[in-house]
Amino acid sequence: MTRAFRAAVPWLVLSLAFVGCGDDAEANQESTDPIVGVLELPISYRYEASGPSNVVAIEIAPSNLRVDGHTILELDNGKVPDASVTSSNTIQELRTNIDGGPARRNATLRILGSTPWRTTMLVLSTLKETRVTEISFMTRQGTGTEIGYLNLSNWDIRVEDEEFHEPPATHMRSWNEIGDIWEEMYTACREGPYVDCAFKASNIAEGGNMHMELFARGNAVKIELHRFGAPDPEPPAPAHDTFLDGIAPPEGEEEAELPPAVTAAFTWRYQATTPAADEENVVAKTMRPLCGAQPCGALVEAEAQTPTMRVLSFIGSAFPNGTDEPYLMFQIPPG
Repeated sequence: MTRAFRAAVPWLVLSLAFVGCGDDAEANQESTDPIVGVLELPISYRYEASGPSNVVAIEIAPSNLRVDGHTILELDNGKVPDASVTSSNTIQELRTNIDGGPARRNATLRILGSTPWRTTMLVLSTLKETRVTEISFMTRQGTGTEIGYLNLSNWDIRVEDEEFHEPPATHMRSWNEIGDIWEEMYTACREGPYVDCAFKASNIAEGGNMHMELFARGNAVKIELHRFGAPDPEPPAPAHDTFLDGIAPPEGEEEAELPPAVTAAFTWRYQATTPAADEENVVAKTMRPLCGAQPCGALVEAEAQTPTMRVLSFIGSAFPNGTDEPYLMFQIPPG
């Protein structure tokens, strides 16, 4: 072995070591390509063909919460670890990441359809706390294979509460409207895979405003309408107050009038929210008399483990393309 060769050997070994380290680093580098595929996104009949720019790009997969293509938190089958949830219902790692980055007020959310709803709500709560107010859920354009964007700018979020929520005046509807459209809503409700459709009441309370709630549980979705903001209606007088319980009134005697109706509800199996292209969107048809030409506000509620796709598809079917953007108050379910 020549002196020149002996001198070159250490440098050759060192160079190979660096090459090997570089290969390992490249192999371990996380790809910034999306994890969630198009067909794994929720179906929505409300969408835009393109999304916003300069966004916080959030992606939720079963094992990863990612921002701008990089994992910031490991998830347990889509569930956020309890240690990462703050007392204000935000995700600590997500909040730190957004606060430490450039100021952005828009976010896109690429969420696996089976992600637990509570996880999605904790992400939205964090966005609200960090002043990211324009959100775009990435969805499928109906039942197609193209990506759409369910854009929401009129929204808020709160912890679970039994109190009715009052939407802004621009999205408030009067309870008095229900009398003229109830029969039409009932008929439309029954044209799809319904569970229960409220008959039009013969006696409807007057006055007050309308609280609307979109609720998802298990395999069912429900639209509930409630009267609020007015005194309780007076109960009707009995038809004959001398009759004893269990004894029928004489033939021809009128039965007691039912109390004035202050609620109406329409329930379907969740398949009603994702009709095929050649099928009727019965949820939209039911909502059309109320929200087809005027904006509506609604409380959105679901159980913690409800798949996110059930709720987003419900929103998209209730307020499809061609209707005004709704105001939505999201509610964070307990863990």
